[in-house]
Amino acid sequence: MDAPKFQKSDPAILLLNEIDILLAQTRLMELYLKQAQATAANENARIHEQYEAELSSLRANLADKERQLQQRPAIAVDRDLSATVEQLQRELSEKHQIVSRQETTLQRSNSEIVALQQRIAQLETDNGAALSAARESNAIRESLAADVSALNLELESNRREFHQQQLAAREFENGLREQLQLLQNQVAEKQADAFNSDDELRKAEQEIAALRHAYGVDRPVYEQYFTYVKHIASGDLGMSARRAGYSVTDILKPALINSAKLAVWAWLMAISLGIPLGIVSAIYRGTWIDTAARLVAVTGQAIPGWFMGIVCIVLFASVWNVLPAAGMGSPSHYILPVIVLGHGAFAGLTRLTRAAMLDVLDSEFVKMARAKGMSWQSVIWKHALRNALLPAITFGGLYFAGLLTGAILIENIFAWPGMGRALQAAIAQRDYPVIQGGVMLAASLIVVFNFLTDVAYTIADPRIRYN
Repeated sequence: MDAPKFQKSDPAILLLNEIDILLAQTRLMELYLKQAQATAANENARIHEQYEAELSSLRANLADKERQLQQRPAIAVDRDLSATVEQLQRELSEKHQIVSRQETTLQRSNSEIVALQQRIAQLETDNGAALSAARESNAIRESLAADVSALNLELESNRREFHQQQLAAREFENGLREQLQLLQNQVAEKQADAFNSDDELRKAEQEIAALRHAYGVDRPVYEQYFTYVKHIASGDLGMSARRAGYSVTDILKPALINSAKLAVWAWLMAISLGIPLGIVSAIYRGTWIDTAARLVAVTGQAIPGWFMGIVCIVLFASVWNVLPAAGMGSPSHYILPVIVLGHGAFAGLTRLTRAAMLDVLDSEFVKMARAKGMSWQSVIWKHALRNALLPAITFGGLYFAGLLTGAILIENIFAWPGMGRALQAAIAQRDYPVIQGGVMLAASLIVVFNFLTDVAYTIADPRIRYN
């Protein structure tokens, strides 16, 4: 962009011309001052030399006159001396007048020099002011040029922004037109759908009535109850509400089988380790074996199953990498879930068996058997153990039913597709028929295992009979 142009009548140009004139006058005054100083110095030197010469001449004349006086008679000497003195006084006064005039001239020259110096100082002051004014004028001119450039840039930017705003406004207007057209089309579709809403409402009512009839909820409550009991007796637990085409039996049957596989092995581990350890602890009561067995039992009951499961996964599957962490398939997949699921039953059976054995070993018939000479092994395994198994049978039966239906945390930790995981998924999906069937199945299993526990009482202790 071109810089702004100024006319010859601009104040800045006139001020620059005045500055040039003042600079020229200043240089002339400096030259004149130098010449005046040189002339005054030469004139002073000339007057001083002339004065010294005349003084030397007068001294020489005075010396000659003194020699002449010494040679003449006294009277002549006095006359000549008086005349000479008068003449010398006249010459001296003339010289004084000349010197006075020269001093006056010199003072005048000095006054002119001082005036010239003052004039030069004034010119230098004016020159500085003029230069300052010129600088200010240049700064003003540059500021004006910068302002003009900034205004031109801002004007160009405003033009571009205005152009962009125009384009945006056009696009916004086009968008509004498209939205308006879309809304008009939607309104037309809604109007068209409104005519069909009555037919759809009738169809929805018919579908609801069909579903109510299919599920039997349109019948009386007592009839619904008897129908439900009849279906349960035949093994029909209904259909899943979330998984179309699947019955509750189809969902719970494989889950129950998988839970049974895991529960049987965990229950066998607990019985095979817990009961013998409780017997040994009771036999060696008060020894380090008893203390160790009790410590193991208390620790097993104190550690939660979910915590033990996480620790086993970290150690055996992640750190040492010797066992799989989740899933089912190979026999190695059973090891960690069986240990975690059966450690609680193992600890409980150990403590119950120990307590029962201690109670039986202190009874009279055990002492009588020992007094008759029976071996200690025969007394323990044939007489004492059968009487001490009743609490263990009760605990084992109920715990096995719980393993079948309630191992939700353990099955989720090891991703085991059992009953607990199936019920947890049904609760998350709000599949009420599956939840209802699972609760019914769990209650039935608990009743069955309670019955089996009572039957096991008669086998362990023949004194118990049921009429």
